[in-house]
Amino acid sequence: MKKLNVIYLIISIVMLGLSIALFCFGSSYSYLPLIIGLIIINLIKAKKLIFKTIYFSLYLIYFVLLFLFSLNVIKFKTNPITDYDKMIPIWGDTIPGNSTKSKLDEMNIRYNTNKYIATNRFLSFIAFKNPKYAERVIDTFTYSYEIRSGYAKETFEDVPFIVPYVVEGSSQAVIIIPGGGYANKSMEDGGTLEGKNVALELNKKGISAFVLWYRSNPYEFPIPQMDLQRAIKYLKYHKEEYGIDDNKISIIGFSAGGYQVSSYINIFMGMDMCGVEGEYTKDEIDLMDDSVYKAALIYPELEFTENYSIMYATFSKEKIDDKDTRKELQDRYNTIDNMKTKVVKQYIAYGNRDNIVGTKSIEKYIEKAKELGIDIKVSICKGQMHAFDTKYYIDDYLEFMEE
Repeated sequence: MKKLNVIYLIISIVMLGLSIALFCFGSSYSYLPLIIGLIIINLIKAKKLIFKTIYFSLYLIYFVLLFLFSLNVIKFKTNPITDYDKMIPIWGDTIPGNSTKSKLDEMNIRYNTNKYIATNRFLSFIAFKNPKYAERVIDTFTYSYEIRSGYAKETFEDVPFIVPYVVEGSSQAVIIIPGGGYANKSMEDGGTLEGKNVALELNKKGISAFVLWYRSNPYEFPIPQMDLQRAIKYLKYHKEEYGIDDNKISIIGFSAGGYQVSSYINIFMGMDMCGVEGEYTKDEIDLMDDSVYKAALIYPELEFTENYSIMYATFSKEKIDDKDTRKELQDRYNTIDNMKTKVVKQYIAYGNRDNIVGTKSIEKYIEKAKELGIDIKVSICKGQMHAFDTKYYIDDYLEFMEE
């Protein structure tokens, strides 16, 4: 193969790579590198028929795949939420923060994107933290993965619930909060890493567990935290039914669920959140105490200063695009600067190679907690990135729960 043809092949591969990257980030110009590459390589530079054929075939296959994905000809199976048949709604007939308004009217969705492409775009966005296309990437992922798959509704009428894993005779209970960047919940599509897996490990130690499905994008803060508060109060109200000591209800959250835990114990615990969400008549459950016994944060997001792009899943674009409003929200929801709880024992586990939320904010959180005299146990999972397997922290966590 001549040197010139090698160069053309490299250019072709680079153009394809650039096209894929732009496509993952949600850019409207993702096809442009393909067109440029096709013109340069295939029509002008490639002298031999064999190379013209190779380049043309390469581009043609990619074009066809993108076209089929866009038309949803290539589909991927949607799996039910694990043990969904056991789910228990935590709210009554009316739910604060809900309405019959369409979510789609408030979202920036690319409708001709299927679940697989939307998921890969979202994961690429999470890794590279690019705010330019954040709203469209996040909203398209939420729509394709969560709404169109049926896990959430097209209107603001979602019904939060818990999935119980009860141990007979257990006095302790743990509410498990899956992650998902507030764009989905990892318990959906049959996911168990941040839900059932942990529940079963707790069950082995004689501890009951409840996996929480909470409202997320396009719901804004503090709706997700409100659902967590309601779940805690729900268990306390039904403590006799589940045999629970209401002073021994704990919470554990993963990634965005870790932020749920951190923001709850440091900012929202003790706050009357449902009293500020329009017309809602409180019931007996709302009158229960909302405090928790222990809290665990697994590879958690803790503040939005370093990475504000994820805020497009928790607040409106208008709020985030305004620098002053964004700064005010970052300050208000920074769980490090607003750390206040000293009575809740905490456990935190993170990977020292986490490239999603990073380690700086986690290390700052630990340092601040120790300065305030908070009882906190730390597990650094060596060599692990984000969303690592249960085995890397579970023994330390269960030991923390037994202390």
